[in-house]
This record gives sequence, structure tokens and C-alpha cells, in this order.
Amino acid sequence: MWDLFRQHYPHVAGVLVLTPLLLGDFALFILAMTAAIALVPCAYGPDVDEIVERTFERDER
Repeated sequence: MWDLFRQHYPHVAGVLVLTPLLLGDFALFILAMTAAIALVPCAYGPDVDEIVERTFERDER
């Protein structure tokens, strides 16, 4: 399920942000942008953890 979320996150975030902007509601655009930014760690957090683990594994050798 998370792989599906990560795969489609950029498209969903784009629709989430552009829809209120196209409708002309700037306040809703700000809220949608905040929601899209808040979901970034959910989408890419596991990748960052893996990169950090690999980085520190190299230092321990």
C-alpha cells in the first residue's frame, strides 16, 4: 500500500494544489499546499531512513 502511495503521491499532490488554484480560492490553495507538504515525510520518509542507514554503515567499516 505504501508503494502505491509513494508512486502516486506527486500526481495527487499536484491535483490537490492546482484544483483550488484553478477555482480561484487562494485560502483553500494555501491549505492544500500545507497538506501536500505535510504528506512529504509519509511518502519519502522510509527512503530517507534507508539512505541514512547506508551512509552510516560505510563509516563504521
